[in-house]
Amino acid sequence: MRMFLVIGFFCLSSLPIFSQTSPSLPSPGPQNRRIIHNNDGSLTATVFTYGYTPLFDAVLTVNEEYGWNINYEDAPTVNASELVDNDAEFHRTHPGFHEEIQDGYVRKVQPFRSSFIELDAHHADQESVLEQIVRDYNASENPGKFRLDRTKQGGYIVVGTRYKSESGSEVEYTPILNCSISLDIPPSNLHDALGLVAEQANKTCSNNLHAELSAKFAAQEPGPRTGGNVFGNFRQEAARDVVDNLLGQEVGLMNYSVHYAPGINKFYLVTWLAHRKIVGADGNEILDPILNSRVSNR
Repeated sequence: MRMFLVIGFFCLSSLPIFSQTSPSLPSPGPQNRRIIHNNDGSLTATVFTYGYTPLFDAVLTVNEEYGWNINYEDAPTVNASELVDNDAEFHRTHPGFHEEIQDGYVRKVQPFRSSFIELDAHHADQESVLEQIVRDYNASENPGKFRLDRTKQGGYIVVGTRYKSESGSEVEYTPILNCSISLDIPPSNLHDALGLVAEQANKTCSNNLHAELSAKFAAQEPGPRTGGNVFGNFRQEAARDVVDNLLGQEVGLMNYSVHYAPGINKFYLVTWLAHRKIVGADGNEILDPILNSRVSNR
């Protein structure tokens, strides 16, 4: 299997949206995610998602609901039983046409839900809530297996660890950002700095990751730039720790996620400004950007 790493910096809203019909549910999409607060005395809440990245959608939802800063890294999805070909007619009529860059494949997903003690969430017991969500996901029929890890800077990350191979066997996965890299980043905007991280990861870990990595940089529209320049000298650090360090230099609190694009075998590093739900002046819920206290209070 050939995999390509393409790291870009763009708004979450620029992720590709696909359509897929279902006889009993609306099409999967980013709008199909929410927190259900159970007012039955059980002190529980349920996160519900129905999209092509169900676990990521759950992480995004609890981040917004409770003002958390949880990151996410995908596992690959390559087995035909876990994929839907949305461009089947084109692929049928154009056999062999640029097979290495064919698009149109999406995950075959099921609605996902996970219930947890909401008191833990309000008391910022992120670990117990996230572990419950990951356990429930791993027990579901959705693709990939995940675990909860900590970053060098002390944050939490939900990271893919296993996936179903093309032959159908479940195999261990070494996450892309495990790659240990060394590089010097001069004062740069975050967009350019992440490009340097991508290039170094591509050069360093093609053999370690057992993948063919492309050094090309994704020419995507940059996402929100909330601060000035970022920089740093890094020696044999995991690429995820370098990314986390760079994001930590921004005035606005930044999240990141690594997404695997089925069919074209590419990974995308997406960054976005963290938000939390608050009640606005008109009484309606709105998403309020979160400031990075380590930077904004200096």
